[in-house]
Amino acid sequence: MTPSRFHVCVVGGGVAAVSAVRAITATWDGGSTASKTSILVTIISTSPNLVEAVEEHHQRHDDDGGDDASKHVSKASTGRTGMLAQLHVQNVKDIASITANHDVQVNVKCASVHTCTLEGNEHVYRLTLDDASIIDAHAVIACSGARAVVPTKHDTAGVSVRDAVDVQRLIGELHGARRVAVVGNGAIALEMCHHVLEKIDAEVAWCCRDATPGDAYFDVDASNFVLSRLLRDDNATKRPRTSRTSSARTEVSSKTTGLSAGPNWLAQLDAAVAEREHTSTPANRRRERLKLYPNVLADESLPAEMLPPMARLATQPYRHGVHLSPPDEWIGADTVIVCCGVAPATGWVASKAARAADGGLLVDAHMRCANMPMLYAAGDTATLPYDEERPHFFQQRTWAQARLTGWTAGLTCVRDLARWVSNAPPPSPPAAVDEEVHVPVGLELFVHTTSFAGQPVVMLGRHDGRHLDRCDTDSLQTLVSEQHDPPRFVRATLHDGKLIGACLIGMEAVSLAETFENLILSELNVGHVGAALVDGSEDIEDYFD
Repeated sequence: MTPSRFHVCVVGGGVAAVSAVRAITATWDGGSTASKTSILVTIISTSPNLVEAVEEHHQRHDDDGGDDASKHVSKASTGRTGMLAQLHVQNVKDIASITANHDVQVNVKCASVHTCTLEGNEHVYRLTLDDASIIDAHAVIACSGARAVVPTKHDTAGVSVRDAVDVQRLIGELHGARRVAVVGNGAIALEMCHHVLEKIDAEVAWCCRDATPGDAYFDVDASNFVLSRLLRDDNATKRPRTSRTSSARTEVSSKTTGLSAGPNWLAQLDAAVAEREHTSTPANRRRERLKLYPNVLADESLPAEMLPPMARLATQPYRHGVHLSPPDEWIGADTVIVCCGVAPATGWVASKAARAADGGLLVDAHMRCANMPMLYAAGDTATLPYDEERPHFFQQRTWAQARLTGWTAGLTCVRDLARWVSNAPPPSPPAAVDEEVHVPVGLELFVHTTSFAGQPVVMLGRHDGRHLDRCDTDSLQTLVSEQHDPPRFVRATLHDGKLIGACLIGMEAVSLAETFENLILSELNVGHVGAALVDGSEDIEDYFD
């Protein structure tokens, strides 16, 4: 029997959750029956503040890129996937803004979910909350995000950057810091090193497992370029543009990182620094202030008073000690920032739900959980397996993918509820569902727009060598072009003459993003173009227009 009103629980209050709710309110039409069926959506969030991602609607210009560099990616350059525009994350000011549908009612409950189980043949999910209350729902969309991975032996001294509380603690820890130890090699580690070198008169000890700092997020070529920007001397002489071609593959780590610290977390640090009147150190001292510790495991950090006697002596006069192995030594730091990635927060979901190796809920391209009807997951909570039918896409836990997967989960939920209205009981498991809706184009090509070291960055497709083991090595070609004044880095990866990935850094480089996106999706053979594809010697945009 079809209920007169469906109840959908959306667990989480971040970008994916809000996007899912917007999709439901935008597309539900009562099931298209004479007797309209309404939906009650309950958003269960640990915070009363909901967060959404929206496209930037303005551009800022300054002399050297600065902290607003990512704003320079044109809002008009949305491309075929619609994902090239820079996203801005902000609080939802008014819940009414996402409830413009008379057949959908949206409530927000501030709580955390302890358990979620499917109740026998009732086609109902039972959610038990932290206050012992129980909510029954016909469908559940899991958008509970992820938690920062902090090794046990860093608990007493290390600070992660995962939520607003972390940011506030970090602001306090950075006050008066003489040396900051950054543990990790992903996006947040890069941002933190740049922030400290740019805004705070402190040394940075960057500890990472990889041989090249930044290699866990970029490929080696791009990470070296970003590192040169990080350490740039503003008075350095101009270096000419260079380009090169290679058929060699670059093996990189597949670690992913995520950030859910809320809107403008780095801006909060900048504001705090400004209030305390820290003075930026001249750019040409950055090399002196940054100490790199590659190929090490920073396996423990402790406050000075808890250190063994010899370690305390070696780390004076700093507030904390960080242990590195190899070579089995302690280094000192006043602040320790741990950026070791994230783990999906799925412990509350029934153990029956299929999980991937990283702990995320295993979903298909429509965000349905693999073996439980009417259960969906999106954002950091979900894990999308590699799909040979979408060879240019892979998952990376970003705001852009959170918004896209949340919207997709909401659309799929609406479609399944409409089918329930016309053909009770609820739909069969995903494998038996005859799909009528194509996979969103945004899930056919990996696109990430961001900024590092004050420069706009766009990454497309298999920009970092991911899944290249599925390609014939002899058919792979890498084209790289770089210059440092003005900064411009273009790296293109081709397979059998077809572009399969690109990394673009700098104002001039990111202007190629839409053209490169079209080339990847159209699978046009561009092998004959050669170095002109990346070095700017020809106007590629006009050539392929």
